[in-house]
Amino acid sequence: MMSADICISGKAPRYESIEKILRQRIESDYYSSTGFLPQERVLAQEFKVSRNTLRSALQILSDNQLICKVQGRGTMVRRKTDEPGEYAVLNCGGNNLSSFVIMILHEIDRHASLHSGFITYTQLTSGSASELTILQQRFSGQRNLKGILLIGNCSRKFVCQLQKIFSFPMVLIGDLWQERERSEELIVSQVVGDDYAKMYQATRYLLQQGARRLAAIGQPRELIWGNAYYNGYQDAFAEFGIDFQPEYYEAIDDYGNPRAVFHRDLSSYLQRLFQTHPRPDGLIFPAEYYSTVKWLADQNELAIPAEMLLVGRSVECRRQDFPCVATNPEEMIREAFDLLKQEEENKGRVRQRRVIVPTWLAAQPS
Repeated sequence: MMSADICISGKAPRYESIEKILRQRIESDYYSSTGFLPQERVLAQEFKVSRNTLRSALQILSDNQLICKVQGRGTMVRRKTDEPGEYAVLNCGGNNLSSFVIMILHEIDRHASLHSGFITYTQLTSGSASELTILQQRFSGQRNLKGILLIGNCSRKFVCQLQKIFSFPMVLIGDLWQERERSEELIVSQVVGDDYAKMYQATRYLLQQGARRLAAIGQPRELIWGNAYYNGYQDAFAEFGIDFQPEYYEAIDDYGNPRAVFHRDLSSYLQRLFQTHPRPDGLIFPAEYYSTVKWLADQNELAIPAEMLLVGRSVECRRQDFPCVATNPEEMIREAFDLLKQEEENKGRVRQRRVIVPTWLAAQPS
C-alpha cells in the first residue's frame, strides 16, 4: 500500500520537496541561532506529513552530510566549511597590548577557526614605508588570504596606504586614530562600539540612583571615543535638567602613554578626586582599571568611599561587583567577519559601519 504522503500522479514524492525546503533553509543559515533542526514532531506538523515521510527527507540530508544526529540533543545542522584560509591581523597600536586588543585577538582567532581558517598576527610600530614594504613582500602572491583585520591606532593616512598596496577585503575594528568625529564618508568598513551610549547609560543610571556629582574617567576629547564619552556624559545631565560639572571629567590617555606615565596621571587624579570637597558621589571608569584604581588608592593611603556609586565601562560582557556597560567582543568580531565576506563578494565596495549597541550588566550578586 502506497503512503498517503506520496502522490501517485507522477509528481515527485512529498519527502523530496520537504528535503529541498530544509536544504534551502540550512544553506541560508536559517537555523544558525540554535544550530539544530526543530524536533521531528514539530517538522511533521509544519509540513503536514507523517514522521516516516519526514524521516525520508532527513535521511537524504544526512546522506549529504548536511545534518547529523546528536545523542540526547536532536538533529544538528552541520556547519558549512569554508575553504581554509588565512586572516591577517594588523595591530597598529605599537607595543600596547591592552585588554581590549587581547580580547579582540581571542575572538578573531575563535571565529577564524569556525571558518576553517587561521590568523597571522603582525604588530606594527610606526606604519613607516619600510614596514609597509615588509607587509607587501609578505602578502604578495598570497592566494589563501581571506582578508585583513585592522585593530589599534590606525590613522586615515595609514589605511589609505594599505588600500593602495592590497586588494584584499579589509575591515577596521574600532575608530580611526586622532580624529574627533566619525566621517559619513567611509574609507574602509568599520565595526565600532557605541561609546556615546556607553557613557550616556552609565551617567543616567547614577543620576537615577540619586548621585549628582559624577566623576568620570574618559579619553581626550580630540579623539573620537573621548568626544563621544564626553557628549554622552553631558547629555544625560541635560535630560535630567541637572547642572553639568565638566571639571569632574578626567581625560587620562592610556593609548599613547607609557604605563608609568598612565599610573602617575591616574594616581594624581585619584588624590584630587577623593580629597575634593564636596566629594563626588559617583564614579564612571573603565572596568579593567578597577584593580589598578584600588592598588593606586592603597599606595597613596586613600580609600574609595563606601558610599560612592561605581559604574564600569567594559570591553567584555562579564559581570563585576559593580554595574557595567559593556561592548560584546563576540558580536564585534562576528560583524567584522560578515563585513569581510561582504567586501569579498562586492570587490571592496561595501564600506559599511556596524555600530555595536552596548549591553547593560547589573552588579554581580554578592
